[in-house]
Amino acid sequence: MKIRFTYSILTVLFIAFYCFSPTADEAQAGSIKGTVLDKLSNQPIGELTVGLYDQNGNLQQSVLTDTDTGEYLLDNLPDGTYKVVFFTFYTDYIQKWYNSAEDAYSFATAESINVSGTAEEDLSITLEKGAKITGTVEGSNGVELAGVTARVFDIDGNWITSAATGDGGIYSLTGLNNGEYKIQFRAGDTGYASEWYNDKYTIDTADTVTISSLADQEINIELGTSTSISGTVRDSDGVGIVGALVKVYENNSVNSSGEFVDSPLEFGTTGEGGIYTVTGLPEGHSFKVRFFEREGDGSGAGLTEWYDNVSYFTSATTVNAGKTGVDAVLEPSNTVNLIPAYFLLWN
Repeated sequence: MKIRFTYSILTVLFIAFYCFSPTADEAQAGSIKGTVLDKLSNQPIGELTVGLYDQNGNLQQSVLTDTDTGEYLLDNLPDGTYKVVFFTFYTDYIQKWYNSAEDAYSFATAESINVSGTAEEDLSITLEKGAKITGTVEGSNGVELAGVTARVFDIDGNWITSAATGDGGIYSLTGLNNGEYKIQFRAGDTGYASEWYNDKYTIDTADTVTISSLADQEINIELGTSTSISGTVRDSDGVGIVGALVKVYENNSVNSSGEFVDSPLEFGTTGEGGIYTVTGLPEGHSFKVRFFEREGDGSGAGLTEWYDNVSYFTSATTVNAGKTGVDAVLEPSNTVNLIPAYFLLWN
């Protein structure tokens, strides 16, 4: 299984800084408008993000639906062919792409919309509330754990949504369509160990959770005690790199074909002097560690290497839980293929 490109992940990264803002010098162009309504009540859905993509899958513009009316407007569009998605992050609704003929839940099945001249296309849509996966996360001693992040992925490894546990260790993953999912519980610095449901440590081996008929599910989980891995990341001059990204993988992070599966169990970043500690690792297990030099945009791309000074998972040195001194020196000779920012932040 390979972690694939996911449009929902792209939008989380781009939405904050890549909204299209035409200037006064630009010629009048076409537009796409519409209203987003609740399928059952026919009431408007406000403050929902609408994304416009070109045919190559590049986000071109994003707007919010009106709080009161559910209306949106994507304007000043150059002539071209587009696809429109209605993002429903952290809501009860199922994410949907526009298609006038059928329900579409992916870029591939979305309808292509041609915009020409000053024409205005009307793309209104209704959204349906999805299923929920809820439950309680406890430690092995029965304590209810707040601050654990439950993250749900589709069967292809695409991130769908996340939710943190609150008081009582309760979490709720919402807006889920019918299908098969994998769930990761990332414990961070709670003192307990991260895992994939249930008692697994890679996405490939994780139990599959199936939703049918949009029925809610309850999944309670108990996390074991944890340990950490620590070290220092330096540049070729021996200077500690602040803000380097460190990802820790279970030692057997491969699929049935022996291919590396990019599903880290935990991650951390370096602080002053390039020092890091990655917590939330299960005791008694072994891991492999990957380092990423963060660039100015904070994406985590740039120079990378696996411990100890190799370029590939298969040749990386195994590290036992609790080990200290897992260090790295990032220099040009260790460069491997750059990893897109959306993989680094969400996987």
